[in-house]
Amino acid sequence: MKKLIIGSLILILFGSVAMASSDTPSAPDPSLAAYGARPLGMGGAFVAVADDANAIFSNPAGLSTISEWSLTSMSTQLLQKVDYTLVGGTYRIGPGTLGIGYIGTSSTAGYKYNEYGTQESSSPIAYTSSLILISYGLDLSKAMDMGSEMGMLAVGATAKMISKGFSDIDDASASGMDLDLGLTFRPNDSPFSLGAAIKNLADGSSVTWKSGSKENLERSLKAGASAKLSGEGGLYKLVPGDLFGSIDIELRGDGKPMVFHVGSEYKPIKYLAIRLGVDQDPVSEGKTSTSLTAGVGVEYLGFNFDYAYRVNPDASELSNHYFSLSYAPEALNGTKDADKKEAKLTKENKETKKEKKSSKDDIYQLPEEYQNINLN
Repeated sequence: MKKLIIGSLILILFGSVAMASSDTPSAPDPSLAAYGARPLGMGGAFVAVADDANAIFSNPAGLSTISEWSLTSMSTQLLQKVDYTLVGGTYRIGPGTLGIGYIGTSSTAGYKYNEYGTQESSSPIAYTSSLILISYGLDLSKAMDMGSEMGMLAVGATAKMISKGFSDIDDASASGMDLDLGLTFRPNDSPFSLGAAIKNLADGSSVTWKSGSKENLERSLKAGASAKLSGEGGLYKLVPGDLFGSIDIELRGDGKPMVFHVGSEYKPIKYLAIRLGVDQDPVSEGKTSTSLTAGVGVEYLGFNFDYAYRVNPDASELSNHYFSLSYAPEALNGTKDADKKEAKLTKENKETKKEKKSSKDDIYQLPEEYQNINLN
């Protein structure tokens, strides 16, 4: 409990940084809209989980838990008109893990007209944006030789480079850079973990248009906790398999209200994951939108296929489907290790039963010279 209190205080101090409002207009950040089918299936409650390549887009500190290279990808169509593509990869370098990600969006934005109101082209104007992320996650407790008594304290940072614009319009393009910071804390011998991430710390000029106008990518602070509710090392023995739960609190800039993300992931067998969640978005000052999410994941030989569905509460026809495909040799090795462990336990159980049977036979077996005695 003391470890959790200490970790919570660290996250509160971390989260108090730079959430002040700015006079510079805010612009949408593509990494806030979608960040992998697995996190989305859990309602977006992933900041304290962050244990796979999706950490590039949600909490870079989580990269520290990845010891081998991995790949992930996702595609969807937001609001049935914005094509959204995400790819990312991780690689262990030095004491930490490097992550590189890309998010691309494209959509139509009407037609170009001249000063007389005449349409100049039959081809629509296209709006595109590209976001490149370079992340690094480090186990701070190990790097600074802080000892293992407290647990694993990890930090991470993401440098972001964005470019966007409208086709066939002069000075209608922009570019810029921004920065994310992340933190996770995982106490030893505990089913709990804590996490926090601040996105878009640059203030005043993170994105500059060719026309000279400036804007900031929308700032976001997330803090959350996750727990293993059932299974080996979990809080309870509720169901067969492993059951995880997580909750995030999120603050955005511009006076938008605080929102919650709640999710769960259930693994009845090692190859299958079932997810449910509640995902809130801050629509405007004093108004939020609440969506239900669900998802499923299948893992085999290191490959992971994840699917998520997010209900649009205002228009069901605009509900979204998300598809992710990932690969992680670490997961494959973990599966092989689990298979070996299971085979070893099965062999040990058989040997134990054989020994017990042999011992039982020894107890009740009469000496040879007394076996033919007629007691009548």
